[in-house]
Amino acid sequence: MVDGCGLGADPPTEALYRMHSHLFGLRCEIPGVGALLDGFLAPFRVEPDRDHPTIPKYVLGSRPDGLVKLWLDGTEILPGTSLESVVDHLLWEVSRSGIDSAVELLAVHAGAVSWGDTGAVLPGASGSGKSTMVAALVEAGCEYLSDEAALIDLDSGLIRPYPRALWMSETSIDLLGRLRERLPRELGAPNRWERHVAPDHIRPGAVGEPCPVRCLFALTYEKDAPTALEPMRRGEAILTVIVNSFNFTHFGGSGLVALAKIVGGVRPYRLRFSDLDRAVRLVAGVLETAKADADLSAEGVPGAGGGPSSTPRRPRLTAPARKVLGSKA
Repeated sequence: MVDGCGLGADPPTEALYRMHSHLFGLRCEIPGVGALLDGFLAPFRVEPDRDHPTIPKYVLGSRPDGLVKLWLDGTEILPGTSLESVVDHLLWEVSRSGIDSAVELLAVHAGAVSWGDTGAVLPGASGSGKSTMVAALVEAGCEYLSDEAALIDLDSGLIRPYPRALWMSETSIDLLGRLRERLPRELGAPNRWERHVAPDHIRPGAVGEPCPVRCLFALTYEKDAPTALEPMRRGEAILTVIVNSFNFTHFGGSGLVALAKIVGGVRPYRLRFSDLDRAVRLVAGVLETAKADADLSAEGVPGAGGGPSSTPRRPRLTAPARKVLGSKA
């Protein structure tokens, strides 16, 4: 319900957003909620343009009983539920549509961060700790690219940012310093196990730019297991990307050739973790080494480049101490 959540009395808001090629409008008739949603969607906001074609438009409104309704192009798609449920439904729907619109890019079910011009892809199944690890790396100083979809340009080898709001469990939120204090309390219902977290809530200005893929970390979260980083064979890394992709079959044989070329210049690892602090330090060490080697390669130093390293250089990212993960990553 909307009543009693302290949302103020702002007038209705309307904005336009583009999540990759998915362009949509959003009007919110509930006081204060428009600003809340815009905080989650801010990286995708675009200015209105008369040349824009007819675009889908979502409208949020409230019923007399305080429940919230959602319309799409005049058709009611959620007749009356809680504000939290409507926000979750809307953000998941537009995020999924944005990923589906990236038909020219390889979309991998993975987190993605960058350290300078060094991009890292972190593929893994649901529950493998992608969002937790990405959030911790961003807190440590990495740039945020995505917690759900690494969009890779097979022609250039660049990761394209897809900075949707992270989907994090309450346990994971509590692992990240004072993050909970920075979250909007309107969606802090006591029965919520997971919630959306805007990247700027983790660190202001955290969203990164397109960058080359230089590292891959195949994630597995295992409670109480030793945290360990192990080099992968390149064939395993290619298979890991394919298995975790949303649309690899779209690219056929040429996609496999392009992916193999990209992975040929990547440092691929398996990362099994339960200790988040140690995992961040291990990843930071690899990122720092890859960045330094890329810088040397750009300067023409022989021998610099990709490849797994058993002795990563000392990281300069700041990984704060934190407790071992609980029952869910």
